[in-house]
Amino acid sequence: MAGIEKVCEFSGEYPSYLMYGYKNNQLQIMPKYRKEFRGATATLYICFDKLVWLNKRYGWKSDYDEAYMQAYEPPFTNRKEWIQYETSVNKKKLIKQFDYCLIVEDKHLQGEVEGKYLNYTTHLPTVKRKLKRLLRCKELNIVYVKDKEVFDRLLE
Repeated sequence: MAGIEKVCEFSGEYPSYLMYGYKNNQLQIMPKYRKEFRGATATLYICFDKLVWLNKRYGWKSDYDEAYMQAYEPPFTNRKEWIQYETSVNKKKLIKQFDYCLIVEDKHLQGEVEGKYLNYTTHLPTVKRKLKRLLRCKELNIVYVKDKEVFDRLLE
C-alpha cells in the first residue's frame, strides 16, 4: 500500500517519492495539474482524527496510546504526569491530527478519486491557506465534521 501515497490522484501518474513533497499540507496532485483547479467549486470537510506525538528533535510522529503509560517503571498514575514527562525528557509534543477531504463538484476535475481528494495534516491553517491559493478563492467553503463515522460516509 505504500505505492498508493505516491500516485497523483488527478491523473493517475506515478511521480514516485516526489509526491511526498507535492502533497505536503495540500492535495495529492502533481504541480502541473494544479492550474486546472483555479476557480473550481469545492467544499473542504475537516474531521479530528487522533492525537499524535511529534518528536521535536527528529521530526517524526508516532501514535498516542495511553497503554504506553503503564510500560514505565514505576508506571505513571495519571495522564498529566506522563505527558509532562514525555514533553520534558523525551522532547515530544502532543498534537492533533486531522483528516480532510476536498470535494470538487466540477466534472472535469473528478480525477481518479471521483472528486474526493483525501489527506491528513497536523497543521490546519497551512492547509486552508494552500487550498485557498490552489482554488484562487477568497472564501473557502469549510465544513467541520465532529463524528468520524459521518466523515467516513462522505467518502463513500
